[in-house]
Amino acid sequence: MRILRLIPLLFLAIVLSSCNTLRGSYIDETERTVEFLLADMPLPPDTEFVEDPIIMGTGGGVTGKIVLHSPVSPITNLDFYTSVSKTSGWRLVASTISKKIDLTYRKGQRLVNVEMVRQNDRIGVLFGGENDTIITITVALPDISDSRTDDD
Repeated sequence: MRILRLIPLLFLAIVLSSCNTLRGSYIDETERTVEFLLADMPLPPDTEFVEDPIIMGTGGGVTGKIVLHSPVSPITNLDFYTSVSKTSGWRLVASTISKKIDLTYRKGQRLVNVEMVRQNDRIGVLFGGENDTIITITVALPDISDSRTDDD
C-alpha cells in the first residue's frame, strides 16, 4: 500500500526532471545559434545580457535578437562600433543618429542592426559617470547555407 503512494511522486519527479533537461537543451541550442550568427560581431566590453536571446527561423532563413546592457553612453558605444567594425570585416551600410543610434552592418549574407538607446541614470551622471545604454542587436541570415561567405 505504501509503495502505491510513492508511484505518483516518482512519476512527478521523472516529469519534472525531463522538463529541466528539455529547457537545458533549449538554452544550449539557443546559445550555439547565437554564437553561430554573431561569433564575429564585436560586443562592447562589460556588456551583460538583459534578456534571453530570441532565435526564429524556418526553412533556410534565420533571425535572432540579443539585448545587452552597457555601463557607458550610446556615444561611447558608437565610438566602439566605429573603430572595431572595420577590423572585424563588418561593413556599415546604413546609420541613423538621433535620440537613439541605429547602425546596420553587412558581412557576407548576414545583416546586423545595432540599436543603442540611452538609459537615463541621473545618479551615475552626478558622480561623474555616463548614462547606461541598452543595446539591441538583431541579425538576419536570409539563407543559412551561404552564412559564412564574405562576398558582398
